[in-house]
Amino acid sequence: MSQKIFESFAIVGFPRNQQSFKTHLEIYQYLKKRGKKVFIDKLLQEEFLEVEPEDFVDEEVIGHQADLIICVGGDGNMLRAGLRFAKYQIPLIGVNKGNLGFLTDIDPYDITFSLERLFDPKNYYLEERNSLSVTFFDNQEQDKEFNVLNEIAILGTRDNRIVEVEVYVDSKFAFGMRGDGLIISTPTGSTAYNLSTGGPIVHPSLQAVIITPMNAHTLSSRPIVIPATAQIDILFKKDINAEVVDIYCDGVLTHPSLTTSQVSIKPAALAVKMVHFNDYNYYNILAKKLNWAKRLF
Repeated sequence: MSQKIFESFAIVGFPRNQQSFKTHLEIYQYLKKRGKKVFIDKLLQEEFLEVEPEDFVDEEVIGHQADLIICVGGDGNMLRAGLRFAKYQIPLIGVNKGNLGFLTDIDPYDITFSLERLFDPKNYYLEERNSLSVTFFDNQEQDKEFNVLNEIAILGTRDNRIVEVEVYVDSKFAFGMRGDGLIISTPTGSTAYNLSTGGPIVHPSLQAVIITPMNAHTLSSRPIVIPATAQIDILFKKDINAEVVDIYCDGVLTHPSLTTSQVSIKPAALAVKMVHFNDYNYYNILAKKLNWAKRLF
C-alpha cells in the first residue's frame, strides 16, 4: 500500500535549552524554503520570534490540517505528543534532543537529509503502537481515566514502600504480589521502567502487555506477557490504606497517595502512528542504547 505524501507539517515539543530552540527553527525554516505548509504548536509562541505569527496554531488546527507531526525532544516529548494527537490519527516522527531516544528516528545532526527523505513516500512506512486506557476506582465508583503509551507504575510511597495487590486478567485471578510495586507496560514501554525493573524487552510490533513485579518478596513472582486485548484489574489489599500507593502514568504522578480501591487497564481505542524510514532497525537501536556486544564473528 502506498504511503501518503506529506505536504503539511506541524512542529511540536518543548525545548529544554538553546540548542533545542535552534533545532525547532532549523526544521521550520528548511520546510518553509521547500515550499511546505508548516505549523508550530501555539504553546511555543512566546519562545520563537523568528516564526511568522500565522504559523502558530492550536491543537485542533494541527489535528485537522497537518499530514505529519515532527516532535523535537526526547522520548517524553514523543509520549506526550503521541497521546495528545492520537485522536486525530496523525503520524509522528521524532528528532532526538533527549538522552535515550528509543522513540526518535532523526539524528539532530542529520536533519536536512532526513527531511528530504520525508518528501518521497518510498522512503518511509507507518507503524502503529498500541496504548492502554487506565481507569481508577474509588470504592467501586469510577474516579479518573488516563491513556498511556509506555506504562502504569504502581509504587509504594516514601513512608511505606510495600505494595500488596491482587492481579486479575479478564476477570480471572492471576496472582497476588507483595513488593515495591508493579509495572504494567506496553511493548513501546518495555525499554523504559519495565526494563530497569528486570522485565523483558518486547518488540513494539507485538500486540502484548507486560506485567512486571518490582522487588517482589517471593522468588516466584515473575514478569508475564499477556495479550494486548486483555483487561487487567488490580485490587489493593483491603486492610491496608491505599494512601500508601503512588500511581504514575507515563512517568507522571497521576494519583499521589489518593484513596484508590482498584485500577483497571484495557486497550485504548486508538493506536499511536509513527513514521519510520525504510532502513529503520529496532535491533540497532537496542544495541546502541543498551551497549550490546558487537558481532563476535
